[in-house]
Amino acid sequence: MDKVIIELPYTDESTKKVLAELVKKKQKYASSSRLFFISLMSSFFLLMGIWYFGYQTLKHLQLSSIIEMFQMMISDRWVYALIILLLFVASWSVVAKRQSDKLEDEFHQLRIEIIENSSDFWQDESWENRHKVFAQLQEKFDINLYYISK
Repeated sequence: MDKVIIELPYTDESTKKVLAELVKKKQKYASSSRLFFISLMSSFFLLMGIWYFGYQTLKHLQLSSIIEMFQMMISDRWVYALIILLLFVASWSVVAKRQSDKLEDEFHQLRIEIIENSSDFWQDESWENRHKVFAQLQEKFDINLYYISK
């Protein structure tokens, strides 16, 4: 468990474990989102590289048609490598997006469950002071437990 979670006031051990799981899901979702962004940007730069190579081929060789340009590009091994790499990275982007969406749904489901069942987690005097726990989670981990909406 994270040190911040262990030191949370007005929470019992079971609540701390649930909040630690929420923080863990948030961190997994954030890393998955970064991976998706990196793979998307890599796809973009690879596509720009292929476009630039095609532009240079068309410019230097004074080719008269796009078909001749594609024939010239296909004959180069580097273009093959870039296209294969682009296909790999683009397919990885799709996988990363699906994983990111799945992790986001899991995170938000647990967050909503905590919000809806907050009366079970915080009772009596801790109910009145739960906003301090919510504020710490908002500040340290950017997790909003005040409202259900994202």
